Amino acid sequence: MIQFLTALHSDFEGLRGSILHRSPLPFVDSVVSELLAEEIRLESYSEKRILSASNPSILAVPSNH
Repeated sequence: MIQFLTALHSDFEGLRGSILHRSPLPFVDSVVSELLAEEIRLESYSEKRILSASNPSILAVPSNH
């Protein structure tokens, strides 16, 4: 379990630390579920950043002529 967690991509560093500091270590199926949830969260966050960067907001203000 420890070797698997330490080999994870750095995006999972926070979750890895959280898991490794638990006593006793959780079961593998629990860890996999947490990793999948974190992966989905990271993908969602990444997609939101891409969408906001590709669709900048435009503020229209009426002119006072």
